[in-house]
This record gives sequence, C-alpha cells and structure tokens, in this order.
Amino acid sequence: AQHLTRIAPWNNAKAVSSYGGAWSYVVPQNPPPYVQPRDTNLVLCCLQPRFPFNAVALLLGGDPCVLPTETTEILPARVYMTVHNVFAQRLPDLASVPIYDATLSADEGSFAWSFTANGPESLFASLARTSTLPTSIKITLDGLEWVFLVENIRRTYAFGKTGAAISGRSVTALAGDPWTREAAYNNATDQNAQQLAAAALDLSGVGLDWGITDWLVGAGAWSHSGSRLSAVQRIAESAGGYVQSHRSAATLQVRHPYPLLTGGVPGGPWNWAAATPDVVLAGDVVITANKEVKDGPDIDGVYISGTNQGVIAFVKRTGTAGAKLAAMQTDSLLTHLDANTQRGLSVLGKAGSKEFVTLELPVLTGASQPGVIDVGKLVQVNESTPWRGRVRSVSVNYSRPALRQSITVERHL
Repeated sequence: AQHLTRIAPWNNAKAVSSYGGAWSYVVPQNPPPYVQPRDTNLVLCCLQPRFPFNAVALLLGGDPCVLPTETTEILPARVYMTVHNVFAQRLPDLASVPIYDATLSADEGSFAWSFTANGPESLFASLARTSTLPTSIKITLDGLEWVFLVENIRRTYAFGKTGAAISGRSVTALAGDPWTREAAYNNATDQNAQQLAAAALDLSGVGLDWGITDWLVGAGAWSHSGSRLSAVQRIAESAGGYVQSHRSAATLQVRHPYPLLTGGVPGGPWNWAAATPDVVLAGDVVITANKEVKDGPDIDGVYISGTNQGVIAFVKRTGTAGAKLAAMQTDSLLTHLDANTQRGLSVLGKAGSKEFVTLELPVLTGASQPGVIDVGKLVQVNESTPWRGRVRSVSVNYSRPALRQSITVERHL
C-alpha cells in the first residue's frame, strides 16, 4: 500500500490500506522543478538491417545524417600499459570458442575483413556447418567486435599434438561467391547509382552504407552479370571507389580512396595538410616502422568519359595546367559530372612521389583512444617532422599475451 501511494498520479495520492496489516499515510512531496526540454528534432539517420545474430542499430540525431567525426589521439608517454581481453563465441548461441591466437586483416583492395585462428581439435566439431551456410563466430578484442563466417576448418597434427585451424571472412561474403548465385542486372529506367546497388542487395540480408557522392544513371546504361557483391563493386569502381565491410554488421560500405574533406574540399593528398586528421599518433607509440617507395605517375590531368551515354569531363588538379595527362578513363556508368569528378580524383590522387609506411602499434582502447585504426582513416604521425597519410590496410595479431596492430599508410612526399 505504501508503494502504491508513491507511484500514484500527482495529487491523486491518498491513504490506502492493506488486508492483514497496518496502514500508513505517505505525505506527498513537491515535484522536481520543471526543466525545459531541448528543442531537438530526432532524425533516423541509419538503420542497419537485422541479421540472424545482430541487433538493429539506430542512430538518432545528426545534421544532415552524417556520423560525427572526432579526432582520437595517442599522446607521448614513457610507457604504454595494456591488459588485453580476447575471446571468441559461436553465433547465435554465444557458446565459447577457445582460440590460441588470431589474425584479423583488411585492406582497400579486399571487400571484407578476413581472419585466421588456431585452437584445439574440438573446434572441428563445434564449428562444423549444420546447414547450407557456414557457422558464424564473433571475436572480441578488448571490447571491439568482429563477426566472421567460418569458411574453412582444418585439423592439424604436429609432434603428437592435435589442433584445428580456422579461417573465414566478414558475413558480407554471403552476397558473393560461392554463397550466392549469379544474376543479370540492368536499369530500364533512370535510377541513382545508390539505388542500383541497393537493388542488387535486395533480400540478401546484407545492407548498404553508401559513402560517396551519388549520381543519376540513365536508363539502359547499367548492365552486369555476376553475384550481388560483384554488382555493388562494379558500381563503386566506376566512380573510383571501393567496397569494404563493417566489422560486425552485415553491411557493405562504399568508400572513396580520397573522400571529400570538411566543407566539400576535394580529398586529394595536396589538401591533407589543412584537414583535421581522424587519428593522431605520438612517435613514442610506434613499435616498428618500415617504408616502401611506390611513386605514382607524374600527371595532373585526366579525361573521364562515359561510353554509349553520359558526359566527358576534363579533371585536373587545381592550380595546374593539367597538361600532364593520364590515359583517358571510360566507363558506361559515367553518366554524370559527379561520377566523372570522383573517378578523376581517384586517378590524380595516386600521382606523384609517395611511399607506403607500415607501422606496428599497440591496440589502445578507452576514452579518446583509437583502438584498431580502420582502412581509410587520415592519420597524423607526430615524429620530429609530423606527417600525414591515409590508412590502406590494417592487420591485427593476437598471440597471447600480446595484441598488436600493423597499419600501412599512404604518404605523399
């Protein structure tokens, strides 16, 4: 009875009694002071499709539906202390999967994260396929989650010891070979490139995160035969983009190697110095560093053209004459200036003197720490002379008790 008076509507509280015991009267208290709510519109920005083992992720807010960006930084220090928590689980029942070690990797040229791991021989039975689709596992590294299809299991034997080796790719592999049949794709009406990619993934269980400038594709310009995944890759590549996978969700992400910077500034390497980096690394945190020279061609302009329909555009680096021409680029999907411009930027961005720097780093998580640095991030390394570059590949290696990441950064000189 006393509890009921506390939760009754305001001004309706009154004495009540209970059978079998005494009753008491609770004096109503003044309500808390009124606080004017913020006048903020809630906008549904992103809906990740539900997969058999994933919750639906909703992002509320944002203007205009753009994920907030914040620079993460590893500051200089004499010592970096880390304690790692690494484990794997079978999905969807979350049964423990014992592993001795694991390597997770992704790069700009591959659409998916891939993994390899070793464990006891019992993995051969616990991860065996029970349907036409492979078993899925979730690997958690210091709270960071990846979800993979276990596409290959091998028994191992050495010096009287038995074990199992497993490997696989992101769950988005279900949209490609060998897990989906080939089909023919085309557009009988005018549609945006993003619409064509979404239609290719329709009813596949794999979602789309479109991260490049969209453009209109005229009727009849789109024709492709292959898997759902190959269709999305074909569309992305026509505008100079590439496809990668979300770490844990069944989502394909379409990205550009030189994405637009804040304020719509072209993302070519010549503009990186004025941009806000995604990650700042102190020189102290670098365990090892290796450099490989990979100079690009000496070009500053390129012609980009459609084929049966579309537009032709001359794309050049601002401030140059554009006289040093690259080979002309053609594609049937180059039907709008936005597509041509992005394709041209992907060509010009690779030009000039550059090197690929491989950095081995610890995995540092927590507030303002970058954790595992994803492909595409703009990184600043604070050496004696600070420099910047874009991450083109990442590999995470766990061999108990050590957990390290190795990133390859494209640096223009």
